[in-house]
Amino acid sequence: MTSKYVDMMIEKYGEEVSVSCSDMTEQSTKAFIQPLRRKGNSYYGDDGSDLGIIDESNYLYIGKKDVRLDLYPFDTILQTNEDKYILKKAHKVCIGPEIIYIWGIVQKHNGEDD
Repeated sequence: MTSKYVDMMIEKYGEEVSVSCSDMTEQSTKAFIQPLRRKGNSYYGDDGSDLGIIDESNYLYIGKKDVRLDLYPFDTILQTNEDKYILKKAHKVCIGPEIIYIWGIVQKHNGEDD
């Protein structure tokens, strides 16, 4: 039941994302991709906000459970209308046996190896 509401929020407010790698079929989905924010006092030299420290090298991916990014290999390409990212890490988030959403860390693609 919880995953239904998470999917509805991602569908309504997420952005279009195309997921592709050489070994798997390309898939389209919606997801949130935003700068990863760290909490804590260990990053004194970084720019901070009330939400945390902005880390410009990594981005947080929150996506619908139907595109199992956690099963894709690292270095999978994620393309939005504005940016291209490379998958660095992904996990399913569950409550009991039910997958609620897919969580991941992506980095902006630098354009090399195209």
